[in-house]
Amino acid sequence: LLERKMFEYQYARLLWVSAPMASIGLLVAAEHSKALWLRSTRRTVTAVFLGISGVFAILASPVAKIYTQTIPWAALALRSDETGTEVHRRIQDYYGDEQAATGRYLKSRMAKDDQLFFWGNDVAIYLYADKLPTTLCLTATPLRTEWTPAAWKSEMLNQLRQSKPDYFVTEFGDAKEYITGSSMDSYDALRMWSELRDYLTTNFRLDTTIGHYLIYSRIAVRTILSHKSSNEIPAASAASGNRLVAVMPGKVLISRHE
Repeated sequence: LLERKMFEYQYARLLWVSAPMASIGLLVAAEHSKALWLRSTRRTVTAVFLGISGVFAILASPVAKIYTQTIPWAALALRSDETGTEVHRRIQDYYGDEQAATGRYLKSRMAKDDQLFFWGNDVAIYLYADKLPTTLCLTATPLRTEWTPAAWKSEMLNQLRQSKPDYFVTEFGDAKEYITGSSMDSYDALRMWSELRDYLTTNFRLDTTIGHYLIYSRIAVRTILSHKSSNEIPAASAASGNRLVAVMPGKVLISRHE
């Protein structure tokens, strides 16, 4: 609770403490309920108590999630292909169309052996770009919280230096305060992490922005690509301080930086 965590799996490490306590509590409650049931004058109260307990038990069980998640999403998938639109309607900082556009852009420019590093939340970019992560960082959230172990950050930086990705993509507008406990988005967290920021600014330059995604290419890679075609828009020589934040749902805004 002090770490502001909210998902069930985040409390798994406390099961060894909570399970015995819950068992004792249930046994005491059962004995108490049995005693009340035997007293005819209190049967109604006991029935109400058991009914309320049953409701809470159902809400805490997978039944509630099956009803609110599994069934509606399955029905939506059968009716149409607008699942991405529905996700964005429910979660405003989920950018499905932009992920796909970013992935396609990267795939068109990356060779088979080129590597990609993504710093953000919407990791479907790896899927659309047909690449796999080369570090322990799948989503950035576990690595940008107050409780992130220093060893995790150190290991990720070492893996990043060893893999030498050709493209570095970071996301902004994805604060996810209900997960990280912070109002900073991935881009802000990147700027606050001096070692990661220095790695980025030393080895990469901003190539383009697609919606909420800043795409950086390794300096050596940019030099090669700039001579690939005389019709291609030249890539940026320095990172821009401007970020595109006004992106309408369903629209993908691509901005070249020169």
